[in-house]
Order: sequence, then C-alpha cells, then structure tokens
Amino acid sequence: SSNPPALVGDKLHMWYTGMPQAHGTDGDSPSAIGLATREEDWEGKLREIKTALRYSKSLRRAPDLKTVARQGGVSRDDILLSDLAPQMLRPAYVLFKDDAAKRLIFVIRGTHSAKDMITNLTGSVCPHHTMGGDAGEDLRVGYAHSGFLTTAKFLERKIKDSLLSAMENNPGYQLKIVGHSLGGGVSVLLTEMLRQDARFRSAGLHCFTFACPSTLSRELAESCQSFVTTCVNNADLVPMVSFSKVTELQREVVSTALEQRLLEKWKKASQA
Repeated sequence: SSNPPALVGDKLHMWYTGMPQAHGTDGDSPSAIGLATREEDWEGKLREIKTALRYSKSLRRAPDLKTVARQGGVSRDDILLSDLAPQMLRPAYVLFKDDAAKRLIFVIRGTHSAKDMITNLTGSVCPHHTMGGDAGEDLRVGYAHSGFLTTAKFLERKIKDSLLSAMENNPGYQLKIVGHSLGGGVSVLLTEMLRQDARFRSAGLHCFTFACPSTLSRELAESCQSFVTTCVNNADLVPMVSFSKVTELQREVVSTALEQRLLEKWKKASQA
C-alpha cells in the first residue's frame, strides 16, 4: 500500500514576508534606511505576536466569558461572539474587538477536552485544494489533516456571516485569526478558506498560530506563507509530528526488529 502523504506545519518558524524596500533620502544610505525599516517591521510583527498570544491564553481553561475577559484583560463588551462548549470536531472559540489596535481577533482554543482529542486523533489525510494568489486564481492541490479540515469547514459555515457583520460594523478594523495547538491547525485552514472571499483579503486577514500541528502537505503549506505566522517553542514535538511520520516510525521499528532477528539467526548459523 502507498504511504500517506507527509503533512508539515503551516510554517515551522516565524515567517515574515512582504518587507518593503527602503530607499535612502537626504544623504542616508539605502542600507542604513533598509536596516531601520526591517527593525521597525520586526518590532511591529513581534507586537502582533505578543497580542495574539495574550488573546490565545485568555481561553485557557476558561469555563465562562467572565474568566475569558479577566484572563485577556478585556471588557466583557469587547467579546462579540463566543462558544465555550466544545463538541466533537467543534472547538471552542471567541471573537474579540480590540479598539486600541483596530483589530477583530477570532481565537480558536486548543485541546481542552476528550472531544477535542477526537479531532486531534482524526489524523488521516484527505485531498484538499485552495485557490491562492492575490486574486484567488492560483490553484494549489495537496492534502490536509482530515479532522482539522472538517472542523474548519464547519466553522466557516457557522461564523462567516457573523465575521462579515462584525467587519461591517467596525469599518477599518483588520481581522486576525489566532489558534494554539489543535486551534492552530484549524485556524490555518479556516484562514485559507476565508481568504477565497475578497472581502476578507481586503480586511488584512492574517493567521497567528502557536505550536501548530502538522496540517497541510508541503505545497499547500508553502502557499500559506504570506498570511500565516507560526511560533514554535524550541524543540516542541507537536508541530513536528504527523500521521505520516508516525506511520514511517512504525515501519522503521518493524523493519529494524526484523533485521535484528535475521542478524541473530545469521550469527547462530555462522557459529555452528
């Protein structure tokens, strides 16, 4: 039987693309201006990541919205949409409004319950495609984690209209999708789906994930580079493991065991 296609994390490091070219003026060298621009861009990106992490942590072990608001340091009025009762292939989520940053931040919680574990364990791969590019005309074909994909499709159907309504009621606000662990994989796929709609692309839709599991095959993962930022903590195992890797490990263990038995038989035969 053929091996399952390898899934990789949407990105295994923090990616930042689209950095503007800098040109010197008033006697400043282009390289000096470029260095300052890159530093400012990275500082801005790190501020975005820090904000995304704060909102992501606000859902951790939160039984109700009062706890979410307290952990996130926000007002209850800043929570526009929520569901904290996860079901099978249905994760908990909250939509925040950040008036200071002019952001709408949709957070998908990571593994929290036995029902969430079922989503994680539905780790077989299934065919998946997306229309990438600025105009959504670049067809990319590959594979995705079936549990995350099913969950992302459900969320798209359930909350797309609510997100559009929030964007309409808050003109000029950018939309960010944030997820940790299970929520990270779902966030990547949900962002990818929503970006097929030009209204979301024009709202600066970007995804921030933390410890995102392997979610897409390489060609699809690379197509997410411009709109997904993933943070991985040192040698965290979760973003490095996929169904295909586990299958490969199992095959190597069996093969090694067989080789050891054959080697022992050969040694006994050679000593006879």
